[in-house]
Amino acid sequence: TFGIFQYPALFAITTSIIVILIIMLLLKETLPKTKRSQSFSNTGILYLVNPVSLFRFSAIKHISKQELSRLRMMSAAYFLYLLLFSGLEYSLTFHVHQRFQYTRMQQGQMFLFIGILMSLVQGGYLRRRPPGTEKRTVLTGMAAIIPGMILIGWAVNPLMLYIGLVLFLWCRYCSVLSNNSCFNLGKEMKRVK
Repeated sequence: TFGIFQYPALFAITTSIIVILIIMLLLKETLPKTKRSQSFSNTGILYLVNPVSLFRFSAIKHISKQELSRLRMMSAAYFLYLLLFSGLEYSLTFHVHQRFQYTRMQQGQMFLFIGILMSLVQGGYLRRRPPGTEKRTVLTGMAAIIPGMILIGWAVNPLMLYIGLVLFLWCRYCSVLSNNSCFNLGKEMKRVK
């Protein structure tokens, strides 16, 4: 028998299957056959999605050992950050409900605050940063995550919680977007030390 909590999961898996079918049946491949890689086999694909291979970056060829070392270090820091961030983000609603007895309306207001802050940081601050400041932006953002997490976890009143959210979200938006820039700027990678 199904309880009320199974319906959202069933809805999610049904919509996921529908999206996959739409992609497979209705959307054609845009990359011409002449430009597609012919070298992938089933073992090659498994090699590329193997977590050990992913963290070693074994699929990347023609890169110096120094650049590979930097790439591994940046990726390890980014993975750790994403692990910590997703843990806090997932548990935030439970935390504010347990600590401050937030209702759904108050949680909605908190997420509205998060959305407005996200717009201000991404649209107002990050877009105006000059090129070449990605490293400093990432480091500033990463430095804000620890005090932000501590303030959120130890918050005794909503003001302390919201100050922690500002620091935490500053880290979220500065670090992720600037880190992505660092990864995507292949020729600039040598500057990121």
